[in-house]
Amino acid sequence: MIVPYPNNLPKDRQWVISLGVFDGVHLGHQAIFKELATVAKRFDAQSAALFFTPNPKLVFHPQSGPMAICAPQQNIDLIHQEGIDTFIQFPFTKELSALSPMQFLDKYFFAPQVPVKAFCVGENWRFGCNNTGDGNMLRECCVPHGIEVHIVPSVILDGEPVSSTRIRKAILDGKLELAHRLLGRPFTIVGNVSHGHHIGTTVLSCPTANLSVAEHLIPPYGVYAARGRLADGKTIDGIAYVGDAPTIRHDGPPEIILELHLFDFDGDLYDQPISIELYSFIRPSMKFDSPAALQHQIALDIEKTKAILK
Repeated sequence: MIVPYPNNLPKDRQWVISLGVFDGVHLGHQAIFKELATVAKRFDAQSAALFFTPNPKLVFHPQSGPMAICAPQQNIDLIHQEGIDTFIQFPFTKELSALSPMQFLDKYFFAPQVPVKAFCVGENWRFGCNNTGDGNMLRECCVPHGIEVHIVPSVILDGEPVSSTRIRKAILDGKLELAHRLLGRPFTIVGNVSHGHHIGTTVLSCPTANLSVAEHLIPPYGVYAARGRLADGKTIDGIAYVGDAPTIRHDGPPEIILELHLFDFDGDLYDQPISIELYSFIRPSMKFDSPAALQHQIALDIEKTKAILK
């Protein structure tokens, strides 16, 4: 169930709600959802995840705000895998950001008398105008209403808190092994397979599944060890390329693509959903003197990739 506001939740049951952006559903978020499940069980209540959409930073900085680690539906699916099946997809606006912490709580929770037994938030969570509210303020505001507030400590990895900002930097730096550890799973791009220029099949003897990644957070241009997860859940090892294919594409503006060649696979994936898990950087994108030179390099890349994925 997805609702836009807390007041849209069914009133015939009690609720325990987590608050956050939850981009990427990383290890820190997973700790919050684990606590949410524990508290909900104690109260015999239902659990729900409230997240703002779009990311508040994008509302104020649409050109320079952070790109999402996961597409919106991908993020919901990941939260669902943590045992949450009710979502409050709260529309974030500049008008909302002008509310003080108390005004926000009173307007959307206290005045409508949403049947909340407890909130779960991360220790670095902020809310209200100019981010003046935190977990401790939330707790103070909730005392008169008999609502518990559980502040979940950050998960520390390599001496630093796990955060979406840290994961984005790891991805943009091509440090996919670090992103994997912070997320608790491989960095994954999800989409429907589209028709490309068929160069992989006709020229390079290396058929690929193509995704448009114009709106996605992507690592540096290059070749990566990867796996494809098909619509039926089957995973197949492969090799992925992220970039604008300088050796092949000569005409028109550069088109950023993600191409995945699956090992030992023969089938039609066009228009089907696929999840491409990126594991390890193989080499940067390069322009070769000829398709034959590129084909030779691809053979070497595949050999290296198979050794890594093994």
